[in-house]
This record gives sequence, C-alpha cells and structure tokens, in this order.
Amino acid sequence: ILYNDEYDFAFMEQNDGQNYIYLQEKVRYKLEYIIEGQDSVIQYYSAGEEIVPIENPEKVGYKFVGWFEDEEGEREYNFSVMPEQNVVIYAKFQELTFTITSSSSENGQISPSGISQIEYGGRQTFSIVADNGYFVSNIYVDDRILTELELENAITNGYTFSNVKENHTIHVDFEALTFNIYYHLISGQIETISCKYNDMIEEYFPIRKGYDFIGWYQDEQLLNEYELGLMPAEDIHLYAKWQIQLFVLNSYVEGNGSISPSGEISRQYNSTVTYSFIADEGHYVSSIIVDGVQLDSQQLSNAINYGYSFSNISKAHSISVSFDVYKYAINLTVEGDGRFYCNQDLSIIEYGEDRLFYIDTDFDNYDVEIYVNGSLIENGDHGVLRINDIQQNLNIGVRFVEKPFFSTEVGNIVLIVGGVICAIIL
Repeated sequence: ILYNDEYDFAFMEQNDGQNYIYLQEKVRYKLEYIIEGQDSVIQYYSAGEEIVPIENPEKVGYKFVGWFEDEEGEREYNFSVMPEQNVVIYAKFQELTFTITSSSSENGQISPSGISQIEYGGRQTFSIVADNGYFVSNIYVDDRILTELELENAITNGYTFSNVKENHTIHVDFEALTFNIYYHLISGQIETISCKYNDMIEEYFPIRKGYDFIGWYQDEQLLNEYELGLMPAEDIHLYAKWQIQLFVLNSYVEGNGSISPSGEISRQYNSTVTYSFIADEGHYVSSIIVDGVQLDSQQLSNAINYGYSFSNISKAHSISVSFDVYKYAINLTVEGDGRFYCNQDLSIIEYGEDRLFYIDTDFDNYDVEIYVNGSLIENGDHGVLRINDIQQNLNIGVRFVEKPFFSTEVGNIVLIVGGVICAIIL
C-alpha cells in the first residue's frame, strides 16, 4: 500500500487486468502553540497521530510551567495523539524570583532582615545601622568581604543589589567602638588606656613614690569618686587622689641625757627631721646607733655638735643614743717618811664623786705638803684629806717634810735642821 505525508490509501480495483490504487488527500489538523511575545509555532497532525511537543520555550525572567488549553493557564494540555480537530494550546510562564538572605551579628541591625524575595532584574537596598557604642566592622556579600571604600559607602548609603538574576547573601558584623580613659596622675602627667564599649574597666593602681593612691575621681576638685564599671560610649577623664605617706621615726635613750624630738614621731615623705642630743651634767654622748648601725667617731662628733638629720625621708627610721658618765683617775705620788692612801679605787672615779685620803706619819716631826695638779692645798698635820666633787683627772703629790729642831746649851747654840746637827759656837 502506497502512502506519504500528503495522501492516504483509499481503495484498489482491477480493470482490464490492471490494478488501480486510489489515494485520498490526507486530512491534517493544526496544533498551534501560542507563546506570549513570540511567534506562534504550528504543527500538523493527522487524527490519531502521536503528538511530539516542541521544545520548551524560554522567556527572559520567567520559568516555563507548561502548556495549557486556556489562556488563563488553568487546564493543562495532555499530549497524546492528535484529535480530529484543530487544537490551540498556550504556554504558561511563571515570573522568576530570587532570594536575598540578610543577617548580622549582635549590636546592630540590617533592614530588611531575613529572606527577601526579589523578582528577576529587580533591586533591593539594605540599610545598616549599628547600635550606640558599636560600628560596622565588616560586610560580606556572597562571602566576599567588601573593600574599605565599599564598606564606607554601604554604611552611609546602604548596600544595593541591582538587576537581580540569582540568589544572594549579605552579612554584617558589628564590633564595639574603642574609647579612651585618660588617667590624670599628677599635674601634666596623663596615662591613656583604651577600652572597648561595654567592656569591664580594669582596675588601674598607679604608683607614685612617697604617696598612697586613694582612688579615682570624676572631677579635678576630687569631690566625686568614680565607680569602675562598664566602659561608656565616650572618652572619660579620671583624676587620681593621693595621700602623702607618713613614716614613723622612733628614738631611744639609754643613760642620763635626752634626745629631741623624743619617742615615736611621724613625718611626711621627703621631709627632714634633725635630732639633737643633750647630756646631763657630768655625762656625754657615748654612742649613736642609726637604723641598727653605729656611727663612727667622725659621724658621732658631727651628730653631737650639729645634730643628726634624716633627709628626704622615704622609709621608717630608728635612732638610739647612749649617754655615759665622765670617768676620771687620780695619779698619786708620795715622798718622805709617811703614808698617804685611799681605800677607794683611784683608777675609775665617776663625775662628782668624792675620795677620802688618810695621812699616816709622825706629825710631831713631819709636816705634810699636798699638791693637787701642782698647787699646794695642804700644809699641816691633819690626819685626813677629802677631795669633793671630782670633775677632772688629778695628779696628787705628797711630801712628808721633817720639821726643824732647835736645842741650846750654855755658851753654845746647837741647831738641828732637817736632821743635820749644826753647831754654833759663841
């Protein structure tokens, strides 16, 4: 049976020994594809012929949904075989939409936030606002960090996605601003420490030689004390309050004398105090010990004459002075026939003491001459000698001198002088 795309076999007959085949023109039905904004596409099929759909059409910004029997796109067309009629079908498209997912760290906002639906080719601007005390540190767009210039522009004008044709993400990081704490220590001396907003301010204890730190104050007059807490969103100025240190000085006395100032005293840092020493009568400063160290002879002499000073005081001190009584000695020499002696010690005699001397001789035949430091103080026949209130070393010399003896006879004079008989003949 012969046929082609245009004709179908109708019937066959014989005539005069010949076979005749009769064809009839095929009945073709039209399948028209209507695509909005484009030329329609037409296919022809015979009734019952299997339909082979055309390729899915494309439309910029839209997604092809399918073929529908009605323009409204409510009844989807079922491709199978061609019916015995013309058919018109309509392409249905759905507008493409994309998502922009926005997020941020704490302490600021991005608006709109979350997931935004954007039509194909559309645009969306995101505004970015940091909370008080914070700033925008970084912006990431599709995992790309913005440049410094882009970041500055986004903070000022917002960030805009234009002609959107794909999904996007945007993330904003906020960080705390850093502010300064200006610690005013003393006049003209300032220590600066940086601290992030809302961080706990760490305690800062300055050191100043000779002073104790009392605390930080909000005003130069040191009236309002500052309580450390969280860093505010601004620079702050704090003023140190100091109290000059006091140091204890103790003085001690041993023996008969005084030290001034006496006892326990307190003096401010960097001050000076001078101690003077007064010995009682008959006494002298024998030693001075300063902070456990005894002064040498030259230092002792200077301290006695000019006092001892602690200058630029920066620690506690002690000073101890010892007084001793003056001590003297008596050097005794005796000449002649007699004894001159003392029953007390003559090598150590304390200031103001007395000594009693005994004289043992034949006072009928001897006189006693007593010299003290070269001066005659006694010439007679006393049995004792008292020296009172001794205040110096003494040299005592004693001489027993034989008395002259006179004798007379008739016609002659016999004179005995010093034990020598001298005869005078008349």
